[in-house]
This record gives sequence, C-alpha cells and structure tokens, in this order.
Amino acid sequence: MIVAVKDHQGKSRALVDALRTQGWFVVPLGAPADLLLIDHDVNRPGWRDVIDAYAEFGAKIVLYPHGANVICSWDGPEEPYPVDACLVIGQAHREVMETYGYPRPMHIIGWSFCEQKPFQPREAKRVLFAPTHPLGNGYLNDEQKQANQIAYEQVLQWGLPVTVRHVGPLSANGLERRRGVEYERAHLSLGLGSLDDHDLVVARETMLSMAIARGIPAMTYHQACPDNDPHGPTEPMIKVSNWQKYRDLMHYPYDLNMPGIRFGAAAGEATVYRQRMIGPQLEAKALSGILTGICERESVTV
Repeated sequence: MIVAVKDHQGKSRALVDALRTQGWFVVPLGAPADLLLIDHDVNRPGWRDVIDAYAEFGAKIVLYPHGANVICSWDGPEEPYPVDACLVIGQAHREVMETYGYPRPMHIIGWSFCEQKPFQPREAKRVLFAPTHPLGNGYLNDEQKQANQIAYEQVLQWGLPVTVRHVGPLSANGLERRRGVEYERAHLSLGLGSLDDHDLVVARETMLSMAIARGIPAMTYHQACPDNDPHGPTEPMIKVSNWQKYRDLMHYPYDLNMPGIRFGAAAGEATVYRQRMIGPQLEAKALSGILTGICERESVTV
C-alpha cells in the first residue's frame, strides 16, 4: 500500500514509522497514493485543497489525531468533511464525538505522541507550567490569555521552583517574566523538552496528555466550553453546541481551581482518565490493519 502524509508538527511521525515496519510505502505529499493521512479537514489552505486533490486521485482520506485533546470543532463551529475515516486516540475521544454526532467512521489507534511510562507518585519540588500557546500566526484570543494569567499566578503562589514552557514570545501567551522563574522556549513541533525533569506539570490539552503518558503528576486549568480557535481578532469565536452533553466525559479530575488538589495530583494518578483518553501505546500491526481495511472499502464521495 502507498500512503502520502501531511505532517502536522511532527504528530504523524510515529504513524509513518509504524506503517513502514508493516511494508507500507510512504511517498512525498503531492505524489499519487492509495491513502492520504492528514490531521484535519479544516477549510483553510493546505488542508481542504490537499484533501480534494487526493480525492481526485481516488485515494482514501483518513484523519489522524491533530492533537491529544478531543476534537470538538465539528460540534458546531466547523462542518465535518466526508472523509473516509477519522483515527482517534482513546475510547473517550470516540464517545465524545459520537455524543455530538460526528458522522464519519472512527477507529481507536492508541497513543502515538511519545513512549509511555508508568505513573510515579512524588513530592512536588519542581513545577513545569505550560500555558496554552498561540497559533502559528502568533494569535491567542483574550479568553485563553486571561486563563493563562490566572493559572500562572496560582502556580507562582506555591513558592516552588517553576519553569514556564512557552511557545513564541512570553507576551503572546499573555504572560510576563518574573524574578526567580525559569523560562523554556518551545516550538509548535511535538517534543518533550524538559518535561521529564519536573515533578508536577500544569498544562492543558496536548501537554497535559504528554505528562500523563509519561507518568508525571499533572494538573490542568480552564476546563471550559471549547470554541473554534479563531485565527485573529476579527474572526468570530463560536462555542460548541453540545458541551453540556459531553463535558463530564472530558473532565480531568485534578483541576488547579480545586483547593488542596495539588497534593492529590502529586500522589495519585487519574487512572480512569488515562485509560480512556490516552489508552495503550500505538501498535503498528493494528494500525496497518485498520488502514488496509479502509483502503479495501468502497470510497465515500468527497
């Protein structure tokens, strides 16, 4: 089988490596293929036009995980495109998407963003704070900036050594430098950075899941109704439609706003959350079998 892949911030690497071990031939994006792996179907240049081009080749179109968080943008803000299938990380991802009515076939593939490690309870001596990062164009909406600022102040009040892992200028994250705090410049591409060097991680979405997968005690913040992640101040913010129906499925139990929860997070793993959101490690043979089955099915109309 021949596969073309549109990589998004290194998040397809493990999938590509797995498929190569199973005899798949990976071609450069733009070359004809049996199947296109792409991270999203968003109607922006570099996504929808790529999908349409491969649909004209007769290729099957499969979405792989854009991030470690559940994709909720198809619950109102964006219209799902008729792709052949959507790959999701864990059982809870599929349940949330079924709840809001995502219409395309879904397949659980497990965790592929890093090697997993068992949870290790520990005393919180070094804290890593990873604020919600701006988009590639440098924009972050005011709601996210304010949430970062509030969480930043709460973490600093603990009086522990803190490293802030930020993408882009600190100001683009809504933050400013503080005396005694270390700052780690990160990139949008997937990577652990200094994650493993800390005893407690405070983060959201993909960085939260990376910490959980690495067995590091972790907390989150701003578990609010998702929106369409506007790309600029003139683009409207559109909240999802069915948040009340599935928010409990997405809830992480160690939230920064719960009094005294830091000590619980350091001592105990959110086991059920990890099982349902992270799941087992990606298996090459299983992934190959899923994609082979998709290639052998009759195409949808795009």
